[in-house]
Amino acid sequence: MDAPRAYVWWWYKQHISRKEIEKMKKNMKKVPVIQLKKEIYHDHEIYEAEKILQQIDQEENLKIPIIPLPQQHLPWYKKILHSIYHYFNSSR
Repeated sequence: MDAPRAYVWWWYKQHISRKEIEKMKKNMKKVPVIQLKKEIYHDHEIYEAEKILQQIDQEENLKIPIIPLPQQHLPWYKKILHSIYHYFNSSR
């Protein structure tokens, strides 16, 4: 059975004052506001990222030169990363 105004976890018990409980309740009431602000921020970030991606797609003059790397001296994970890089850049 839980003791009133106490935080109990297995054998650990910590007493919480009435002031601390009120502070926790006050913070819990802020959660929906914080959630809304987070969603607005992330929606704005998505909008800005999409705008940047559209600008990149519209600029046809932007060409990144592909520098061939020697395949024989690369570790296996770098070979995979190099082939993935070439796959995505060749599809444009």
